[in-house]
Amino acid sequence: MKRRIVRCRLCGEKFYWDSEKYQLEDRQGAVLYDWDWISPDGPFFAVRGRKYGLVCPYCAESFHYYASSIVICLPERHNPITIKVLDGVAFDPDENFGSLPKDVENAVLKIARSLSWTSVDPWRGFYAPKYKGNGWVLAYDGWHSSCEDSDFSEKANRIMKNPFVIDFPVIFVICPTSNVFSLSVSVFVRRKDAEKLFELFGDTYSFGMRRVANAASA
Repeated sequence: MKRRIVRCRLCGEKFYWDSEKYQLEDRQGAVLYDWDWISPDGPFFAVRGRKYGLVCPYCAESFHYYASSIVICLPERHNPITIKVLDGVAFDPDENFGSLPKDVENAVLKIARSLSWTSVDPWRGFYAPKYKGNGWVLAYDGWHSSCEDSDFSEKANRIMKNPFVIDFPVIFVICPTSNVFSLSVSVFVRRKDAEKLFELFGDTYSFGMRRVANAASA
């Protein structure tokens, strides 16, 4: 049996990786999870340095509830690529990240690294990216209801469900807030494609979403 000590990328807890059985175990050898797609080579990686590693099952579960989602829509793909990010660790369940166009991949990494908490007051706040530059711009920004539809969400969902309806890449960043009924939403495009996105969405101000007026010329 080949076991070695590994640390969870998020909490730092020590576990054992059995490379022959391909499973994560505790000190006594009890299996923590044995999903055949979880390994030291993916799908979890640090957004700084792109180093892959393991995440314990307790932290892995937290991705479903607390992580921010980066949804990458590419016209050449029929399905969007979703990467979850939590405390500097990315979860790429389908391991599509390495197959993205280089400039899209770089933008996603920089967006993931820039995610941070903004405090509105001692008990309220939200996560949002603070990324700027390198040919990509923030086109729309704000908050949206997590339980009601709007003109903006209908257009956004149309792109996310069918990326081939557009001829340029779009990156949606959907983050949790302190209010379970609202989400922080940011939309990034290449600067040269900003006007195309504005034509598609229009001057929408659904809920708390706003068009970033100078995105095309930023």
